[in-house]
Amino acid sequence: MFNAMKKPSYLKGVAVLGALSLVAAGCGAEEPVAGQEALAAQEGALVPVGTGGLPTLSQLQPLAQDTAQSGKVLLSSNNPETITSYGVLFSTQYTPGIKRGDTSNYPYTTNAPAATLVGSKTLDSTCPAGAVKDIGVYIAHIMGGGVGSGYVSLGVTPTQNTVIEVVGDLALGAWVTRDPNFVSNKVTEDYFFNPNLSRRTVSVTANQYNQIDVAGGSAGYIDGRLNLRIATGYSGCFYVHTLSQPTATASTTVPSTWAKGNVAWEGWYNGTGYGRGAGVFSGDKVAGSQSFSLPGPGYVRGYVVASAAQAYGASFYYADSAPVNFGNYGNFYDESFTVTNSGSTCMRVRAEFVSYAGVGATQKPTYSVYNAMSSVPSVYWNGPLRFVNTSGVWSPVEDIIVYATQNTTTPDAIVQTMRHGIELRTVAAGTSTTFRFQLGVPGLISSPGSFVFTSEGC
Repeated sequence: MFNAMKKPSYLKGVAVLGALSLVAAGCGAEEPVAGQEALAAQEGALVPVGTGGLPTLSQLQPLAQDTAQSGKVLLSSNNPETITSYGVLFSTQYTPGIKRGDTSNYPYTTNAPAATLVGSKTLDSTCPAGAVKDIGVYIAHIMGGGVGSGYVSLGVTPTQNTVIEVVGDLALGAWVTRDPNFVSNKVTEDYFFNPNLSRRTVSVTANQYNQIDVAGGSAGYIDGRLNLRIATGYSGCFYVHTLSQPTATASTTVPSTWAKGNVAWEGWYNGTGYGRGAGVFSGDKVAGSQSFSLPGPGYVRGYVVASAAQAYGASFYYADSAPVNFGNYGNFYDESFTVTNSGSTCMRVRAEFVSYAGVGATQKPTYSVYNAMSSVPSVYWNGPLRFVNTSGVWSPVEDIIVYATQNTTTPDAIVQTMRHGIELRTVAAGTSTTFRFQLGVPGLISSPGSFVFTSEGC
């Protein structure tokens, strides 16, 4: 289970990092090629390796983001996060007589925004407003307060009798004990990494609520990433609902009350300027490719992951929620990095995933341990990652990408104490190599992270 805690052989014996100054590459300018800047334009991102240096947060480069590969729309149901009563958590369909609002449970009642819908509910031009043929769904709710033995239900109301194809399953279990293998991991792995996975199908009845999934019954954190779409050979559209309910079986009608809980609205959540998500966002995939040169051993270049700039905006959302998918929860990354050795000597390029959470713009993360925890920490970045090895074969980095230290007081933060080695490749002078990584973003992270590439001697 804890494969990511094993120390890669090329990281053994690395000491605590010291402060390092920025240097110029000193190799002269190069003519740009497609997708690659001239070397002179890169020098601000190159710092000497020393004892294993890292770029500062401000030196991290933006990831390429191909809008043509933005994926599908993503419903996020995460606000309220902790549920204190039964009812509707989120719905893409208007229900007469129902309105969102729970001012008695806002942290600061006088600052609570109006609980109104913002944006357009046109999600598919071939469907009625709020209805879709294909959608990603990210759900994160904690059963708490008076509903500790309740359930979270995912369901649809189709416009006609049809069949829904489902990837993922909330019923795999609630996340109760902060086990690293919680639902997001498996669902993300199945949905994103196994396109030929056998999918289950659910026959649904027109114009009534049809329960697709349900989880809970013993308190805990329900956390899952699923995909719903009209099955091949069938037609129609469907609305999506997430509900909090006292039993495992749902009614065929959507409740007429809203679920209550700890709503965190825009401008409040953790001082970030964003609230938790209750909306439908315009994409679920960050994909792209970039090329750069390293002038031989002794340099490093990093690319930021899960920044606010990469978060998709909401097509529509509740005004007491986030207008962007802050944290990129439920999203998928597919990024390629072509590294050219522009120097005259052989070099090895080390690829890592590094946590920059809590690091100031002009700071570098500092470390005292390298993937060698003495005990299991309570918080982590939990999500499957895989990469294409030099033989062109996908290889998994299982379960955990970045562990945090034992942090029991802030259960949604990853502190700047870990880095995870992924690959080490040899690159001859004048040649290139392409790294390609895919990872799904789970529901317990703190942004940002980074892909970091360091050149060293052969």
